[in-house]
Amino acid sequence: MKLVIAVIHPVRLKAIKESLRQIEVDRFTICDSQEWVLPGDFVAARRPHELSAQFRRMVNLEIVVNDDFLDRTIAAVSRVSGVIRGEVTNCGVVLVVPLHDAVSFHPLQHGPSAV
Repeated sequence: MKLVIAVIHPVRLKAIKESLRQIEVDRFTICDSQEWVLPGDFVAARRPHELSAQFRRMVNLEIVVNDDFLDRTIAAVSRVSGVIRGEVTNCGVVLVVPLHDAVSFHPLQHGPSAV
């Protein structure tokens, strides 16, 4: 089992939910988050007095999947997360964390069957 954490731009949320639904991943958690970014490029880094950090609204999707769903889940998120208004962007990241166990309370199940 793996925990897939996708940090995405909020305007992509609807498309990613549909992409996940198409591969039969229908249980996940959505959390608002903020990404700390520095404006500009390396020119700004040479002028530290001109730097002003900004927070950009992002969305975290937390998706627990069995190992056989991992590749298709990453593909489903990646397929639509990097395109905003027709432009390829670099906002977003997918993190994969191994899980030792999962417990579902209704009905009570442990391990892969709980996912």
